[in-house]
Amino acid sequence: MKMTLTRDDIANALDYGTNFSHYGALALADHLMELEESLGEEYEFDAVAIRCEFSEYQCPQMWAEDYFSGDIWEGMGIDLTGEETEEEQEALIKEYIEDHGTLITFTGGVIVSNF
Repeated sequence: MKMTLTRDDIANALDYGTNFSHYGALALADHLMELEESLGEEYEFDAVAIRCEFSEYQCPQMWAEDYFSGDIWEGMGIDLTGEETEEEQEALIKEYIEDHGTLITFTGGVIVSNF
């Protein structure tokens, strides 16, 4: 027996009692639906597995600080000149995430796949 879930069904299942904000859960639901469509395969929804696979942060810098202990730039293998703006540093972190996993941006934060 199969049940078709809407975007709101998915977001509500992910949002319920978790660390995802409602807007983060909606962004993740959109991502999962787009992934299913691009693969051309039905996706078996497992809210627990998805909650384990993805984490929400207010910004990429907070992810980097959480993910790397000590010097985040050394952990990412990036040498900074000291001249980079916050926007350039954020772009470097986003690029690192996209090279190693999944980055979903939305108004209010980012969702990163755990890798």
